[in-house]
Amino acid sequence: MKNKTSIKVFLILLLLITFAGAGIQKEAHAAVLDHSQIAKVIWFGDSRTVFFAKAVYGSKAKKGVRPATILNSHVVARRSAAYSWAKGGGFRQLAKRLKARPDSVVIFNFGVNDLGRGYNRKSSYVKLVKKICRKFPHATVCIMSVNPVKASSRNPYARTSSRANRLNRKIDSFNRYMYKHLYRSCLYINTNKAVKFYYKDGLHYTYRTYRNIAYYVFGYYRLK
Repeated sequence: MKNKTSIKVFLILLLLITFAGAGIQKEAHAAVLDHSQIAKVIWFGDSRTVFFAKAVYGSKAKKGVRPATILNSHVVARRSAAYSWAKGGGFRQLAKRLKARPDSVVIFNFGVNDLGRGYNRKSSYVKLVKKICRKFPHATVCIMSVNPVKASSRNPYARTSSRANRLNRKIDSFNRYMYKHLYRSCLYINTNKAVKFYYKDGLHYTYRTYRNIAYYVFGYYRLK
């Protein structure tokens, strides 16, 4: 009798866990975007997005602009960019593309520079994302997790292991906040926990990693 009761309790708990998980399962997995969406993607981000664009699209940074900026049909990104650029010049560039192509898929990829410099802009970023959703209701807005850093003498934000660990805890907190406040209206793409990262300088990644990210999102490692 005890064994039957234990089995029943186990099955009830299993069902509860399953349904609780189903309620929040909005994280992306490999090839989450279909072929028709891939052509409509606009990456909106910082230097990590700049290097991603070079690795995946073969995009070149705009000459004569410091820090380097990539502005094309698929990428609106700038090195060292943080919230001030995202809400100003970056948003204006993104808006131009969304007005021309209202059904675009925006992949939002900011946060590491703010956190690295000691600023907590998570509530400001939530407001900015909601502004994009409100002004461009036909667009699909995706939030990509801020990905981890590694200690390196070339990483301006984390030259030691203790600083890297501290920053990664801040990154995890930022990601949880963004997910909590945006998962109902946006698709959350959790590359932080799904992709293996190979580092170039502790802050940026190798082309292999950026192509792994592309494969995780698109099912392809290189796009034209």
